[in-house]
Amino acid sequence: MGRLNGNDSGFVGPPFQTFTLTYTYPNALIEIGKEANELLRLYPNPASERINLVYNIHTNGNIAVYDMSGKCVRRQEVRSSEHEIQIDVSRLVAGNYIIECTTTNRRYTTKFVKE
Repeated sequence: MGRLNGNDSGFVGPPFQTFTLTYTYPNALIEIGKEANELLRLYPNPASERINLVYNIHTNGNIAVYDMSGKCVRRQEVRSSEHEIQIDVSRLVAGNYIIECTTTNRRYTTKFVKE
């Protein structure tokens, strides 16, 4: 246990360490980040009618669009031979959404805003 001292930090104890935990699970959700952004890109964002989803995933999969409550509002299959699809978002209520691409062993996500 640390103790207080007279310096500005006010606490003496073991130094703080920053670390990252990595878990490997089948169908693990990959957070929005560098790897997901390299594999999934969409435009325009925000969108009102359609979004174009460009993906660099070399396997068949499914694309799902979720609202912020977690409800799936659209689902579509994708083939490994395709690298870009259009998704009609014109009937969605304005707000924030998550797009998830699920393959055999991974999930990739990205966000978009419906105007």
